[in-house]
Amino acid sequence: MQIPTPFESVPSYLDALAAIIHEFSFLHLHHAVDFYNDDYFNSSVFPPEWRALKQTMSLNDLLQLASYGTTKQEWPESLHRFVRLTRTTPINRAQCALATNLPLKQFPKDMKNGLSPKKQHEVQYLAALINSIASQRGIERIMDIGAGQGYLDLSLAFQYGKTVIGVDDDQVQTCGAKRRSDLLETKSFVKHGDVRAGKLFHVNRRVHANETFASLVEQIGKAAGDEDGKIASSESGKQDLFGNGANEAAASENWLLCGLHACGDLTPAVMKHFLQSEASALVVVGCCYNMLTENKPEGPSLHSAVGFPLSAYMLSRSPIFHLGFAARTLACQATCRWADDENGTDNFRRHHFRALLQHVLCQHGLTDRARANSKASVDQDIIIGRLKPSAFTQGFPFYAKLALSRLKMDAGVEGLTDSVLQAYEDAFREREIEIAIVWTLRSMMGEVFESMLLADRYLYLTEQLGVDGGTVELLPLFEPVLSPRNMALVAVKTEPDNVVVNVGQGSNEIRWSGINYSVPFGKGKEKITKQLLVNATGYVRQGQVVAIMGGSGAGKSTMLNTLAGRIADQKESELTGDILINGEARNPSTWRNICSYVEQDDLMFTNLSVEETLTYAAQLRLPSKFTEAEKKEKVDKIIMQLNLNNCRKTWIGDSLVRGISGGERKRVSIGVELVTDPKILFLDEPTSGLDSSNALGILETIKKLAVERGMIVLMTIHQPRTEILDLFDKILLLSVGKTLWFGSTNSALEHFAEMGYPLPAKTNPSDFFLDVITLDGRTDEARKTSLERINKLHTAYNEKYGSHTSPFPSQLLKMDTSQTWPLSWPQELMVLFGRNMRDLFRDKGAIGATIGQAIFLVLLMGFVFFRLDNDAAGVQSRVGFLFFICINQTFGVVMPAIGVFPTVRTIFKRERAAGCYRASSCFIGKVLSALPLCWSSSLLMSIPLYWMVGLQPDVAKFFTFVCIVLVHSTVALCMAYCIGSAVPNAQVGQILGPLIITVFLLFGGQLLNVGSVSWVFRWLQYISIISYSYKGLIQNEFLGLSLRCSPEMRCVTYLGDTVVTQFALETPTIWYCVLINCCLGVFLLGLGYTFFQRTSRPLLRLK
Repeated sequence: MQIPTPFESVPSYLDALAAIIHEFSFLHLHHAVDFYNDDYFNSSVFPPEWRALKQTMSLNDLLQLASYGTTKQEWPESLHRFVRLTRTTPINRAQCALATNLPLKQFPKDMKNGLSPKKQHEVQYLAALINSIASQRGIERIMDIGAGQGYLDLSLAFQYGKTVIGVDDDQVQTCGAKRRSDLLETKSFVKHGDVRAGKLFHVNRRVHANETFASLVEQIGKAAGDEDGKIASSESGKQDLFGNGANEAAASENWLLCGLHACGDLTPAVMKHFLQSEASALVVVGCCYNMLTENKPEGPSLHSAVGFPLSAYMLSRSPIFHLGFAARTLACQATCRWADDENGTDNFRRHHFRALLQHVLCQHGLTDRARANSKASVDQDIIIGRLKPSAFTQGFPFYAKLALSRLKMDAGVEGLTDSVLQAYEDAFREREIEIAIVWTLRSMMGEVFESMLLADRYLYLTEQLGVDGGTVELLPLFEPVLSPRNMALVAVKTEPDNVVVNVGQGSNEIRWSGINYSVPFGKGKEKITKQLLVNATGYVRQGQVVAIMGGSGAGKSTMLNTLAGRIADQKESELTGDILINGEARNPSTWRNICSYVEQDDLMFTNLSVEETLTYAAQLRLPSKFTEAEKKEKVDKIIMQLNLNNCRKTWIGDSLVRGISGGERKRVSIGVELVTDPKILFLDEPTSGLDSSNALGILETIKKLAVERGMIVLMTIHQPRTEILDLFDKILLLSVGKTLWFGSTNSALEHFAEMGYPLPAKTNPSDFFLDVITLDGRTDEARKTSLERINKLHTAYNEKYGSHTSPFPSQLLKMDTSQTWPLSWPQELMVLFGRNMRDLFRDKGAIGATIGQAIFLVLLMGFVFFRLDNDAAGVQSRVGFLFFICINQTFGVVMPAIGVFPTVRTIFKRERAAGCYRASSCFIGKVLSALPLCWSSSLLMSIPLYWMVGLQPDVAKFFTFVCIVLVHSTVALCMAYCIGSAVPNAQVGQILGPLIITVFLLFGGQLLNVGSVSWVFRWLQYISIISYSYKGLIQNEFLGLSLRCSPEMRCVTYLGDTVVTQFALETPTIWYCVLINCCLGVFLLGLGYTFFQRTSRPLLRLK
């Protein structure tokens, strides 16, 4: 059983549950039908500060509160505490790892008849678990007590080949089960040629807790053997069930007792038969707690106890703890389903109408209100029963008539006409929210009540089996929303030993011991080695939230990053000690699939909405086996769990574009990391920059998710408020790298008091801890005193608590060591390209500036160089215009794009650290997404300018001109991304980019006669993208162009080929220039990718 933290034992957990039930007993002790009679909402019993909910709460808000624990900041702290207790104290219902690893069998088509998806899910998982245990123990005989329609028995017999006896006291259910098994045997298995290896028998009989298992087996065997022809053999006629002629002896054989949704006292009866017999295994899932018998306050013996309580510990309480009918009924509530129920608010109306009807009956003297309060569970005169759904949709008068007929009353005779009933409905219409609020809050106690019942049963079996007598586990076997009664009680008697490990639920654990980390500081003679962590030891198990606290420079972030594997592999640094996950060393190839890390800086794409950010995270991180609908469902669930529904369509935003708030931004960052259901979640200062209310909301959410999902959560935090400190299961206090405490907050306060440092009155414990453990460096004397105090606390802690031996070493789960990318490379590229395009085209500033620049240059250059003549001046202007095109397309593309990668590199690092995608798909996706805007700008400028300037009116030359410009712009973009990938930040890129472009300009063919330059620099012309584009443009324009001679030239016209030759721009030819530029672009892309792969590589040091 995974006991919720911080409880150390099942008895202490039961005490805590009892305390919560007692504290909020006012919710379930009042009978719901007298809600309006007693004006309960406004009475002194109901907390007055909770009444304010009526003004701000809607029915849909109540559904979200019940299903996800969604709260609002303005609610009173006492209500926040109630929600926190009801969400974190009950037993964790998240489907256990054992369940998710069971080898399930799919049902044949004929076996599915009559099976709802819920029942099919339950039978699949329970049958697989039973078969797993039975196979390990060599068990062939299974008795299903409370078999009902026998679906579980069909699977065990037909699919797993077991001999199964289904026992149920309902004759109709038993007959139906027999017909179904006969039909399947003849229609399905014979038809398809399958061989039925197992045997299946159905017996109609009630099972009692006070009978012996031997007599039970004997009578069941006789009953089954009397069935006409059921088990008759052709040789000997009728035989007993067990095939050996001795039903009495069968009780001593190896049995597995089971039950799926064994109602009321049936589950305790099955448990008692398991304990008193030779049966070696028990697997039972209980339900219908309202039918459970509660033992009398005078106290039964342990042997005679039935129902609740069962354990010796609970029976020893004086008086015996009593739940009551209402609490047991509420234990069957499934609030996790409310938000997904299309008719969820109809349940509120049902309770509203019933309470209103009771008020009407009392007002008219038709019933006695005292009877409802005193005998609500047995007084048949006030029980109406279930009515059809339409009774609650057609108004109160319609409902009242149906209900009164059930109570054998005539509405007309009693004066309750439609007008009278309608008047009551109108008068109480605004008060429906009151009963909805109370019903929601009392239903949220349901999991607390059920946890009390389950923990008592678990403890009872543990007490009876003893330390060496066997193993007991309480497993969340089914998916909790689909099947809320999902807790399977599993018990296995000792022999063989290996079953203990295989049956157990197991747990995830991160453990560190003897961690020492030192790094070099300084250079030369001043070089020293500084130890950042000193012999750190501890462990955290799933469902626990641990805070690492300390002053500045204490080693908080170093400790967190060391456990997360996010420290640099610095030269001469040394990391020693062991960090184990479930007893195994961290595997570099799979570590990123196990854990997630929420960084302090909430960097995200600002032009995406909350929903889009989480959707892209799901698309990139979840494997392709998840359908789009499943990914969307997961995103919707996270949005509801993190209370982001009100801002799901709001952009993330930044300092320039208004977006979500700081608290919402932090929750989105957490949500991004939660889409993969990580086993371990690291958070670096999750409350940094938030006000105390938002910080509390964030930590309450994290705590709730840790419990629900069974996550290990470690975080650094600075001076949390008291309410936040109460959420942590453990705190790790560090100072100068030394561990001064690791354990619960209350134990820390006791330890510090024993050491002579008691908590002053009216002082926040976190402030007190920091005052005591922080190194004071203001003066030498203060430094010496504080260091002595730190060493004293460090030594005392290590001597008394430092070992941290795991209490459950044998129950650790086996970690999955497989590693695969979530998506294929093309899928990664498509998702990243789509995200980049959406982010880019929502950046109105960038798009406006790019298009505006193109239009401005068209107007400026078009009219400056308008309709050039073919004389000498035209030649000079053409040369200048074409060189300007090269300059503009280089600077205009490179300078805006050079800062792109440095700006979003942190996001890429985080996503690569999470194993979302390959570096290549990220780099190529970013380049491809920039091309549409780059090409659009180039075309918008080059097309009109060509004709405005009056270049050669030839279609072929026009398209050649456009092609050269587009290729040049593309290569310039590649150069920008190459530089951006290499530089550490955008500022360096803005310096380095113009420097490189200047060199390319100098050797571009216009400003310098390259032939006259020294050979030391002459080679630069061959890597200048401007040189090739300029040569191509010059050749395209002047070759074949007829120019007018000037008077001194003694000619009429001459060809532009002369100009090309005069400027030494004739080689290489046009298309070779284009080809060379393309090659340079590919080279720059490859070089840029190499830089990107290194500069965006996440830190990973696990050894």
